[in-house]
Amino acid sequence: MHFGGREKAFRGKGMSQLERLMAENNVNMIWCGHISSDVGKEVLSLAEAKLAGEDIESILRRRVFSILVELLDNVAKYSPGKDAESRFGMPVAMVTLTDKTYSLTTGNLILNSQVDHLKEKIDIINKYDKEGLKAFFIKSLSGQTINTDSTGNMGLIDMARKSGSRLVYQFEKVNDLYSYYIVTVKVSEKRL
Repeated sequence: MHFGGREKAFRGKGMSQLERLMAENNVNMIWCGHISSDVGKEVLSLAEAKLAGEDIESILRRRVFSILVELLDNVAKYSPGKDAESRFGMPVAMVTLTDKTYSLTTGNLILNSQVDHLKEKIDIINKYDKEGLKAFFIKSLSGQTINTDSTGNMGLIDMARKSGSRLVYQFEKVNDLYSYYIVTVKVSEKRL
């Protein structure tokens, strides 16, 4: 395991404490590290294996997996790169399960210059109900061209549609250049 330029081996006690902490907080899966398309595939493979072992309906499992794909794409889209992440904040993906409701959370570094635009997108999406999201999705899809960034809305809209819940987010300023962006999507058997 690599920590700030020093190699440190995990000890059994540390691993058992981590396992206990995860169990106490209903954390099914956690990933911390740079997320590229290849790493994203590994995270999704791990999540798929974990979800397959759960006693949940396949429809819910597919929704959770599909939303996790979108969340990881969102992390990759806003990533300022490995160097910045290593210095100021690594991406995190986490899945928790409480009372048959999954909470999918990602956190990642983002340029401060992108924060207001992303907040605006999410706030607009969060205004819509189920029917409004469907109409907004179709409008965004039909307005999409090769030269526009309308596809940037598609993943966020799709997460809200598939989950049936609002996108809960926050931005924590790290320094003059970066903030840390956290988004959580709740997915339950019954859409809210």
